Amino acid sequence: MNAKVYNIIWADDDIATLEKDEEIRSLFLDKGICLLKGVTTSERLRQALDMFKDKVDAVIIDANYSRDEVDYLQDDDISGLIHSATLVELYNVKREIPFFLYTARKGKLSNLCKNQELAYFSNNKRIFLKGEIKPLIDNLIQAVEHIQSIEFRVHKQYAETLDIAKNISPECSDLLWDFLLNEARDITLKRTELMFNDLRNILEKVVSLCREYEIIPEEVKTLNNFKHYWSNKLDKIEWIGPTQCPKTIKNVPIMPKAMSATLWNFIDILQDGSHSTEELRLFVREYVTDTKKPFLFRTALYQTLDILRWINKLMKDIDVGKIKTPLYKDKY
Repeated sequence: MNAKVYNIIWADDDIATLEKDEEIRSLFLDKGICLLKGVTTSERLRQALDMFKDKVDAVIIDANYSRDEVDYLQDDDISGLIHSATLVELYNVKREIPFFLYTARKGKLSNLCKNQELAYFSNNKRIFLKGEIKPLIDNLIQAVEHIQSIEFRVHKQYAETLDIAKNISPECSDLLWDFLLNEARDITLKRTELMFNDLRNILEKVVSLCREYEIIPEEVKTLNNFKHYWSNKLDKIEWIGPTQCPKTIKNVPIMPKAMSATLWNFIDILQDGSHSTEELRLFVREYVTDTKKPFLFRTALYQTLDILRWINKLMKDIDVGKIKTPLYKDKY
């Protein structure tokens, strides 16, 4: 018997017979399948999903079943399937619940379904003929395991930002992905130096792109240069004078003040957290290890994500000619 339990809801007009089937009962016991609720209509399926929405892992439905109770089910009644197609959308907003179609009428469905009712099941390869219960359950378990994996959850949560990072460079996207996975997996918080190093490397890519797109002068090469530049402490950067400062666009700063105001401390934390020498001032690694909390990681992560969003938008505006470069004043 499988030690892990997979909770399902099953909708079929003949659910009473299916529940008593010895092959199905034996397979469920062996694979750890727990039938939370068996229902005969799609309306009862909706009620069951409301009841078990935080507990159910997957749903199996028939193609030929009704939306509401009927005295006699017609062979071409797919009202339950049509209604179920809306339930797939409704109950996959806050979390992922895979739906599977288990039917004896696979060959006739294409003639009966005229409005993309099968699209979700076809696209995800989740249509199984009656009798194919073992491959259905194997696919169901595989889908649930994938949805519950750290990789899936991280990608779903940060999909938009990972796309932004990929637009900046594939290497930047890989660094962000590594950090996000490490942050999700690191229960003991022992990867402090490695994780801050990933974020520091991402920010170094941003600095390089800023030079390439003439957002900052060529002389601004390091993270320390970068923080001095946006804090207008230009005397700290070799070969750059106080007149070579950031421009504004229609009196709006190129880097928002809310971002530039926090950039100094943010870079200090990244620099400190990604090294382990005794010369460091902030003792970031010791702080994270002592507190055993991920909050400083996440603060640094969110600031990195905000900077990625900023540089991505700026690059797009430059590429389409909306903003003219260079975005700094001339030296002389």
